[in-house]
Amino acid sequence: MAVELRILCGGAILLSYALYLWLFQQHKRSFKKVPLIGLDGQAGKAQYNKNAISLVGEGYSKLNGSFFMLNSLDGYICVASASHLKEFKALRDDQVASDINSKKVRTSILPSYDFVKKLRISEIMMGKYTGVQKSKVGIKTIKVNLTQNLEKMIPTTVDEINYALGKELPPCKDWTSLNLVIPMLNTVAVVNADTLVGSEVAHDEEWLQLWIKYVIAVSEGAQQLRLWNPWLRPIAQYVIPQVRKLSPFRSSEAAKQPGHTKPNDFMQWYADNLAAEGTTNTPADQAKVHMIMGLASIRIVSMITTLALTDLATHPECIAPLRQEIDEMLANEGGTFTKQGLLKLLKLDSFMKESQRMSPLHWVSSHREAIQPITFTDGTCLPIGTHFGIPAGNVGMDPAKYPNPTTFHPWRFHNLAQQNPLAATQYQFVNVDETSLHWGYGRHACPGRFFASQSIKLLLSLMIKRYDIRLPDGVQESVESE
Repeated sequence: MAVELRILCGGAILLSYALYLWLFQQHKRSFKKVPLIGLDGQAGKAQYNKNAISLVGEGYSKLNGSFFMLNSLDGYICVASASHLKEFKALRDDQVASDINSKKVRTSILPSYDFVKKLRISEIMMGKYTGVQKSKVGIKTIKVNLTQNLEKMIPTTVDEINYALGKELPPCKDWTSLNLVIPMLNTVAVVNADTLVGSEVAHDEEWLQLWIKYVIAVSEGAQQLRLWNPWLRPIAQYVIPQVRKLSPFRSSEAAKQPGHTKPNDFMQWYADNLAAEGTTNTPADQAKVHMIMGLASIRIVSMITTLALTDLATHPECIAPLRQEIDEMLANEGGTFTKQGLLKLLKLDSFMKESQRMSPLHWVSSHREAIQPITFTDGTCLPIGTHFGIPAGNVGMDPAKYPNPTTFHPWRFHNLAQQNPLAATQYQFVNVDETSLHWGYGRHACPGRFFASQSIKLLLSLMIKRYDIRLPDGVQESVESE
């Protein structure tokens, strides 16, 4: 009897494996009309990990006008062309899942997918093992409460930036060389902590370092996990040091939550929104949301700011006109930063947008997954479970959209706005359209871009007023983005 049972179990396992292989081949055949750029299999994943930007560029230049496929660490991803953008934008929430919306749908039993469709950011950051899960209530809090309170936050943000810069970049008598990554990371952490949970926590050095280390550990841990086969990740989470570090970060954060009463900050807005839906809000839940907010706010704001400062050091001739613009704005606004005053910093806004165009954080943005079969007008059919996105970086470097795209032109968007005053808003840093896709595209473009823009603009303004910036002797060019 025992022998028969073992035979039956063994047969069931073999049958399940054979079924998996068959389904996997069927899934691959469904992509047969979408050309693969680069190698297939594990060699292709290693190639993508090393040369992703060049592979995306190859697909965009060779197959512009058609979809192409990449063998990424997260599985196959189809990349749309610029000609698909209008159709991409028109996709409904019952057709695709994104970072913003989530749908429960039976998709596939392939290991790279799940029966329950999760938020894309959770999958990218290996949320099952790192604890990163996006929240619908969190998205609502960003879109509504955070955005509506941006103007009120300006004076406090300025104070916190000055406080942080005083610690990170104190006055010096002569030129001093330094790597800006860590000072900007720490400065942005202070500013964002004040917005999220108030100044008391923002000035707690132990807590700030805990938050920053969590952001770094999640990013590194997720990157390492993606190198493992999906079947082995439940084991790998206990082997990879960066993932094992996360548990104490989360528990320590939960223990340090302050007991404020009705502060006017993000976590209170989030708690109020949860209460309005009848959902409980434990200290551990608050800790997790705050930690996750750090992944977006600290990482993105600090990286964009650092890249912009690198471009400024590469083009020091821009400092004087930017400083003059900031001084004139402050003189007209009574010496203080205001919402209307920030809107008048047209050259700074243009500089930021050109820096983002030249050094995008993501060359493929607006990640979506099909929760229904999708057929585009060119005949391309994306089956359920297909991961796809748009080539944001290459659109920004397309000579058909931007003359001399490889040349850094700090006033490119300022001049375009002056030439087209009725469409001036189209050239703003936060704007999203078919030529500017770095914040995403369509109804689910990044909801936090207005907060990020305000933080970056204030931080750059204060640094331009406070410091002279140039590259070290012997360094001629800026650093490329990843």
